[in-house]
Amino acid sequence: MRARKPTPVTVSNDQHEIKIYTSESHGNPLFQLSYYRGGKRERRSFADLNEAKREARIILGDLARDSIQAENLSAAEIESYTVARRALAPHSTPVHVAAEVFAAAREQLPASASIHDAVRYFLQFNRGVERREMRDLVEEYLTARRSSGVSEPYIRLMRRNVTRFATFTKGRMLPDLRARDLDDCLQQTGLAPLTKNGIRDHIFTFCRWAIGRGYLPRGWREFEESVTYHVPPEDVTIFTPDEMERLLKTSGGHLATPFLAIGAFAGLRSAEIERLDWKNVSFERGYIEVRAETCKTRARRLVPITDNLRAWLKPFAMPVGPVVPYRGIANVHARLAVRAGVEWKKNALRHSFVSYRLAQTHDPARTALEAGHDQTILFRHYREVVTPELAAKWFAIMPPLEFARGIIGIGRAPRDAYKSRREKVVSAR
Repeated sequence: MRARKPTPVTVSNDQHEIKIYTSESHGNPLFQLSYYRGGKRERRSFADLNEAKREARIILGDLARDSIQAENLSAAEIESYTVARRALAPHSTPVHVAAEVFAAAREQLPASASIHDAVRYFLQFNRGVERREMRDLVEEYLTARRSSGVSEPYIRLMRRNVTRFATFTKGRMLPDLRARDLDDCLQQTGLAPLTKNGIRDHIFTFCRWAIGRGYLPRGWREFEESVTYHVPPEDVTIFTPDEMERLLKTSGGHLATPFLAIGAFAGLRSAEIERLDWKNVSFERGYIEVRAETCKTRARRLVPITDNLRAWLKPFAMPVGPVVPYRGIANVHARLAVRAGVEWKKNALRHSFVSYRLAQTHDPARTALEAGHDQTILFRHYREVVTPELAAKWFAIMPPLEFARGIIGIGRAPRDAYKSRREKVVSAR
């Protein structure tokens, strides 16, 4: 036989009444008040019946006071109430609910702003925006970047930086994020200022994409107020001509020789040399072609092959194939430097090229173009002041005569030794 529901308890003040219904929640009794205020049904739940009755009596007192105030309304107040009900009728909203919502909104707005200002702002910046978490958009964003031709190493860097911020803001919608969120994320990383600025730039790029996809409103510029970190100037370290000559002669017929020569006398970035193919080294035209897809700035450029660079590369040159056919080149450089009795200096090959090339040409625009940078960055990060005499000595570093004749070390031509080692490396990969 089906159990009957308990009869509700009624609390009344002759004008109004509140019913207290009894139910269960997770095996415990639950007492729910049910009453009407302003024509709208309201409910309150309590775990104790006596507490529910006390709250019911308080509510009855409020309702009685409301009734007394209603009876004492002036004609103007009654007219205002009637107009308000008529305006709210299409929205099926009671007058008291509209008043409560207005009061809550008014408290959150500055005195100079109106409710209409808030509505206009919302419509301007949120209309048609699909509200999503940043972490749910990372893969879609990276797919879009990959399809635009961005290199895989750059994709990996962007994934790391964007995911870092997406994880930090987990659980929040992208349009709700503010500049302080980005600042807080970057400050807790403990990274260097230059790295923080790089992450910030990647987040800006993500946001521009999100605006185009409708995940952020048009004109959204919240992160522009975030902190830009000051990058202190770094000491530019370069090799002397004597140090470079010792490094190259020590490398002999090693796989690292083309890398060292191209870095020192053409100024390519390490990543650009590692992606360079022999088919892009044209001795006939006298240029190394740095293709857009292999360089950091995504801009194709031609770098002249100097006479001494030609002499160092010729014994190794092949029709096609990677100039550096293996990874871990940094470890090779460290070992070579020890053998040559030279301290290995980070980024010194590129720094040296820019410094000596500028002293040789006296042409900042030309040097910046060959290095793949604008002049501001070139002067800020890559240049050390050297004399034209030292520059002439740098670009006069030539291989020994026996190197050019193919008689070096074990008696084999450098190209044969290079080719043999390269084939072993490639077959072992």
